[in-house]
Order: sequence, then C-alpha cells, then structure tokens
Amino acid sequence: MDAYFEMFSGISGNMVLGALIDLGLDPKLLMDELKKLGLDDEYEMKIEKVSRSHIGGTYVDVHLHGQEHDHEEEHHHEHEHEHTHEHHGRNLDDINEIIEKSDLSKTIKEKSKAIFLNLAKAEAKVHRTEIGEIHFHEVGAVDAIVDIVGSVTGLELLGIDRIYASAINTGQGYVMAAHGKLPVPAPATAELLKDVPIYSSGTEKELTTPTGAAIITTLSSYFGPKPLMRVQKIGYGAGTYEIEIPNLLRVDVGEIEQNLGKIKVVETNIDDMNPQFYEYIMENLFENGALDVYFMPNSKGEYEKMSTVYFTDMSTTPGMSLLQKLKILIDRVGISEVIKKDDLVAIKIHFGEYGNMAYIRPNYLRVITDRVKELGGKPFLTDANTLYKGSRSNAIDHIWTATINGFAPEVTGAPLVIADGLRGGDEIEVPVNGEYVKNAKIGSAIALANVVIAVTHFKGHEQTGFGGTLKNLGMGSASRSGKLEQHSTSKPVVCWSINRPPVAPDIGIAASTDPVALDQACIDLVIKTVGKDPFHEFHPEVSWKTQLEHGEKIGLGSRKYELKMVGIALR
Repeated sequence: MDAYFEMFSGISGNMVLGALIDLGLDPKLLMDELKKLGLDDEYEMKIEKVSRSHIGGTYVDVHLHGQEHDHEEEHHHEHEHEHTHEHHGRNLDDINEIIEKSDLSKTIKEKSKAIFLNLAKAEAKVHRTEIGEIHFHEVGAVDAIVDIVGSVTGLELLGIDRIYASAINTGQGYVMAAHGKLPVPAPATAELLKDVPIYSSGTEKELTTPTGAAIITTLSSYFGPKPLMRVQKIGYGAGTYEIEIPNLLRVDVGEIEQNLGKIKVVETNIDDMNPQFYEYIMENLFENGALDVYFMPNSKGEYEKMSTVYFTDMSTTPGMSLLQKLKILIDRVGISEVIKKDDLVAIKIHFGEYGNMAYIRPNYLRVITDRVKELGGKPFLTDANTLYKGSRSNAIDHIWTATINGFAPEVTGAPLVIADGLRGGDEIEVPVNGEYVKNAKIGSAIALANVVIAVTHFKGHEQTGFGGTLKNLGMGSASRSGKLEQHSTSKPVVCWSINRPPVAPDIGIAASTDPVALDQACIDLVIKTVGKDPFHEFHPEVSWKTQLEHGEKIGLGSRKYELKMVGIALR
C-alpha cells in the first residue's frame, strides 16, 4: 500500500503519529508495540481529536514523566532541552541498543535505526564532531525514540510499504533553543533536507523539525507533485498552534498508479556473499525507489533466500473485523502485482466433506473474490475430485456438497468450477521431472488458470503430519488419476465427516508467495501457541518435516522466513 505525505504545514514526529492514528491505527496496539522498548515508565502518550482551521485531525503529545513538557514550541527542536535538565545523554549506540534489545520486528528495528543514524549524522555535521559524540539528551531522546519508532511501527501495522512526499514547508524566522535563537529551518533540519525541495509559506514558526525531517527523508525517495493515485483513506496529524494556514500533516493512503515511461536496468554479479544479506539488500533497494529487484542463481547453484510471511491474529477492534484484516493481508502479500485485467483466477480451496465443519468459512472467500474483481480478474472457486468414494468424488456431488457447506456463488461472489470435470478425468499433464512424479496430472481448470490462489485450512494429517498449502496445491490440484499416481506407494486417506477436538485454537491468518515458508510458519505458530509439537504427538510415526524438506529441495520455496505482523489497518 502507498502513502503520500502532504507537508503544506511541515512535518514533525508527533504529527506523523497523529496522522497514522487518524488513518485508523489502533493506539492500544501501537502502545503495546512501543512497550517492547522498555521505556513506558518514562512517558505517557496523550491523544486527542482537535480542529485546525476548521479541519479535524488527531493531536499526539508524548508527555514525559517528571517534566513539565508542554508543547509551547509545538514543533520542538531537540536542542531546546539540551543542558536544561540534570540527565545523562543517550548517544546513538545507546539508542540502537534499546531498539535492538526489543522484540520489535526486524524491519521496524532497521528502519528506526536508519532514521536515528541520519539524524545523528546531521547533528554531527552541524557541530563539527563525530557521530559517537552526539548525545540525544534524555528528555529529547525519549521523545524522539517514541516519535521515530512509533511512526515506523504505525506504518508497518497499517500495511504502508511505500512513501511518497510533497515539497516541504519549513517555516521561517527563529526558534528558541538552549543556546539561544536558531534560524528556521534549524541547522540539523537544513542538513537533513539537502537535495529535497523545500520552501517557506511565510509562517514565522518552525514547521519542520529535525525528527520530522529525518523520518521523511529516510523513508521516502520521492519528493514532488502528487502522482496519479487512487486514494482510499486520508488522515490528518495536528500541530499545537492555530496559525494562518491549517497546521496539519495530511497523509493520503491508497495505490499509486505507476507511469514508468523510460526505466534504467542495473545488473551486477555478486560472488561469495552471505546469503542472509539478500533480503536486506532487496528491502533497501525497494525503499530507495527500485521498481523491481530479483536475484538469479549462477552456475554454482541456488542461493539461500529468506522469504516473507505476513501474519495477523484473530483479534478485532471496533471498526476492524477479521474480514477487513484479511483484505489488508492480501494486499500486503502483493495480490495487485500478480493479477491483471481479464485474468482467470483459480481460488483453490477444500470445500469440506458433507457433515464436516473443518473448513474455511465461505465469507472469507468473498473478501478475496471482491479484491480480484477490483483488479480486473475473473475469480472462480475450485477443487479437484477425490480419489476415494465420498461426497466429492464427482462434480455433481462435489458442487452439491460445496453449496451445502455455504460456498454458493451468492455468498462467495464467484462460481464453482470442479477442476477435473464431471468424473475426475479432465486433466492436463504438466512436466515436472520430479523425483517421484515426472508428469503431474492437474485438473484442467487449475492448469489453465492465469493465477492460482491457495486458501488453506491448516490442520493435522495422519499420513503427512499436517495438511497445509503444499498439500492443498500438490494433492488437491491433481485429477483423480493424478491422485492415484501420488498415492501409488501408500493408501488414499479419507477426509472424514467427523470432527475431532482442535489441538490448538484459531491463531490467525498467514499469507505468503512462498508455500514452503508459509507452511513452516504455520507449524511454528501452532507449536509456539500450544507449547508442544501436537503433530508429532498425534502421529509419531510420521515426520511432518519431510514434505517441507522435499519442497525446499526441489525449489518450491525456503523454510527460512521472516514473519511480518499486520496488526490493524484502515478503518
């Protein structure tokens, strides 16, 4: 998801927080994340709805315990607090240590540290000293840590991946600091805003602070007019003063319509580098404006790559249901990047046996089909017939069972198509040259689709240890003869029409473009939740690791992954 920051009245850390909360960021969820820093006994975050020039917005004040911290200077400058209190300063290493020791996600840590590094570089340049000599004095340090880490955390929770920015109104005149009056923009702010379009509307105030400048110049590589954009939500972060212009930071969230025109392709060879650096390099290239990044293995073989799995738990808040969280989740995983106009999109799902309740609720599918149609695709729900005799062994019974279980087109927003036809013989042989299967016999409807989305109810399985995305796609997409071939060294397993008590509660929803990483993450989440390995406990004769190890071996994905939390998004 994209965001465009309109800085007609400048930018500060607390204005960014205010705009994100105004967009729908849950303050409680934000505070829970910030508690991971171990600083919550040093400050209190005050949030209120206000009006600036008759435009509503959200105002955030980080109130420091033991200090009369009024925002008399709304866009405070860090040096205002210097030497004014009896505190020992925190330097960059101290702040990095606070961030690194927390349980925040890797992405939040890296982006927060990058912002502080740029801020320290600017301060060091202004004071003609080394970065290690710069001390963020404790009042300012806590303020800045909350503003910076809170802003980065809020962006991640809202699912905002890319940031675009307008030219920046800095204000003009002077601002009071510990050493006396400083010109506006303050020296550190001016240093941070090099090569960025700035201006002053004539307002005699410091409209852009060093913290605000550090946040926006670190996170955005585009500064200019608003690109062609489909805006879905607008948030306003308020400053303290009523001034002659609306004292607000406006953040528009939606999708930027990329007009690529001419692009430059840069290629390079990388030899003998730690594979763990690939993900970091890729993220940084995207953050600095790259339109696409990919790695290709050389003759030495495949490189090791860490995949990304997005996850949201089952909690809800007023105005934010699980269905809304699911929409944010599928956008984060990149659904808009794979579906084009008129694409036939197969949504591969297990419709459940007659009398069995262990399947995904049909209304979740409506979220996905609606999003596919918004992107111009043509979705259909599909599964292949079963090898065993039951309520899904031919298309008539299969469609009837799916309808009884709630998957009617009126509910899901998409037609039902049985992938391998009336009796399970409508198939296409796909060459895979695998260790066990040379030509996979796939239901035609799935094989001919432009895009396949697997929607899986993760569960235990008596022959494979667990049934996840790999089984949903591999076994589930096969025609009846394809299933027979896969079962040639074992016996078919019936999907029972009975329910056993669950071994774990509903934990949440995970999504990824890597099926191996997705299944590994689900295994890890279940084991972490119940405090033991229930898959091995119920089926000790089966190793659930086998399918993951083999999937990784044949190049379906990686068992190494980073779990990115998607907590709450736009209301």
